[in-house]
Amino acid sequence: MLGGEDIESVNGELRYITIELMKIAAQRKQPFADVAKEFLQNATLLQRMIELVEGSDNSMSRFMQPLPGLHKPPRPPKVKPGTQ
Repeated sequence: MLGGEDIESVNGELRYITIELMKIAAQRKQPFADVAKEFLQNATLLQRMIELVEGSDNSMSRFMQPLPGLHKPPRPPKVKPGTQ
């Protein structure tokens, strides 16, 4: 179970991540929910990769399964030279 200081630390990290995701959403002009979903998918993929490397998950087929709703993030719009 988490103690008081641990909970405060976790809450602080969540606030930081939320602010960063809000910045990304604003830059991409996307809804926060879409950016947060992409973040969670990436975190899940990273967790799967770590498990695979650590040997706690010997099933390569589980790792290779696509994540639900996973898609390529949109490319940023092309900027013409001299317009920035």
